[in-house]
Amino acid sequence: HLELCGLLVLITVFLIRNYHVVGALVFGVAEFPADLGGDSGRYTSGADRWVSNEPLVGKQASYLGYILVLAGLRTWSLAYDWVMPVQLLFTAAAACAAFGLGRDVAGRLAGFLAALWLVENPDIAIWNRYLLTDSLYISSLVITLWAWHRAVIRWKPVLLVAAVMLLLWTMTIRPNGWILLPLMVLFLAFRLGAWKAVLTVALPGIVLLVVAVLLLKPLQSGIQNENPMDFLSKGIVIWDYDAWNREMPPTEMNSTSDWRNIGSYAMRYPVETLTLVAARVGIVLARVRPYYPWQMNLRIGIRYTVMYGLLLLGLIWYWRHLAVKLLVAAIVLHLGVVGLTVASWDGRFLTHFFPLIAVLAGAGAAEWGRRWYQGRDR
Repeated sequence: HLELCGLLVLITVFLIRNYHVVGALVFGVAEFPADLGGDSGRYTSGADRWVSNEPLVGKQASYLGYILVLAGLRTWSLAYDWVMPVQLLFTAAAACAAFGLGRDVAGRLAGFLAALWLVENPDIAIWNRYLLTDSLYISSLVITLWAWHRAVIRWKPVLLVAAVMLLLWTMTIRPNGWILLPLMVLFLAFRLGAWKAVLTVALPGIVLLVVAVLLLKPLQSGIQNENPMDFLSKGIVIWDYDAWNREMPPTEMNSTSDWRNIGSYAMRYPVETLTLVAARVGIVLARVRPYYPWQMNLRIGIRYTVMYGLLLLGLIWYWRHLAVKLLVAAIVLHLGVVGLTVASWDGRFLTHFFPLIAVLAGAGAAEWGRRWYQGRDR
């Protein structure tokens, strides 16, 4: 009965948070159309070009996975707005994946809390109604990590194949999805349980990835389009918000046009570079913004203070668990991407890996609850 009640709570919260998408399913997208963001035109144009057998242009290749979803809708003569139900289904699957990860770490209560915090978070639900990549990436990330964790535990070929396919899919949704490739190489090698495996499997894989980034034009252009060197030289902390930009040492003429100059600049000015990186990571984790209403900042501050406290407890009690190591590594890599680029104006980059935070916080909350309950009986 408790499990049924928990499921009903999850479904109810899920439907309430996604009322706009539910309205589109019931009354049609004409009454409840998808919201558009600044980059929506890039994806719809890319889908149009793909269906017309024309090459993608600009940054479109870096978002191939999402463009293919839109192209599939158009092939079926559906409006692009129908991507909302697709994103809703992925969110439901992500909640199941978060439950599975939380259950594997600390039991069913941890899984329930992880799934609840995922579907309840308005900062995640809002993206389900937008024609943007964020919703699918948020969902696909936690689904992929769950699949890899299950695959390396059971070592069944079908699970490994599914995990690889999910990895390839998630890597194509957004440019930062590429960080999952070295993560999974290291995770697979670590699961083999020997430093020899790490040296023979992980390091060659990372070397090949570095070579690919340096030599393959598609990967180079994907990084260059974001131009982290330009962001670094200008001291940008938050995208499109100059008030918090940091003063950085001057660069050589034309050095900001090539992202590969970032290494030499960082070695020349290590303190300034690390300070900027720390500022970007800090503002992402804080999630509050100076231009938000104080009520919104208060809500965000309370939410994440509690979440981070429970996450810390989860790490203290379950840091040896394989899934915890995987989730922490994924969070650190995503923060690394932000540190090398910029924090987003609307705080969306934190939501990309919020489900991973929810799993770890759920583990901390569940274990704290068990210890408190057991202490009562003494």
